[in-house]
Amino acid sequence: MPDFERLQQEVLDLGLVDDVVFAGRRPHQEIALWMGASDWLLVSSVREGWPTVYFEAMACGRPVLTSNVDCAKQAICQGAYGSVIEPRTPEAFASAIITAMRMDCQPELIRACAELNSWARWAEKSMRVFDNVLGIEADSEPAPWCT
Repeated sequence: MPDFERLQQEVLDLGLVDDVVFAGRRPHQEIALWMGASDWLLVSSVREGWPTVYFEAMACGRPVLTSNVDCAKQAICQGAYGSVIEPRTPEAFASAIITAMRMDCQPELIRACAELNSWARWAEKSMRVFDNVLGIEADSEPAPWCT
């Protein structure tokens, strides 16, 4: 982690040793436990594509705070799901974190959005594209990916 020693010292200086955990790299099987124990997920990426990590956190009922990159606004399409932060500055992220700390999280609503974006749903949507190309009519329209 860049600036790890500086960050550790800052946590110490601010008296936040009991509040901040630098967990480091964790095994894949622990990820849901860590996400479920969090209040929200912060992703300050420069690029994400279609960010599976958003939906992993949302499946745990946790809102996402993220940079305005690639599909962020399509994935985090309601304030209940988190927020898309602009500009990508420390001040903007600090403001978003303060707002998130005051937010009344609705885990069931957040999880429902993640369920609309499961791998099974994306496979279903992909099959509909293939069916359309082959001229096969689908029985029903898939649910929207964000509501």
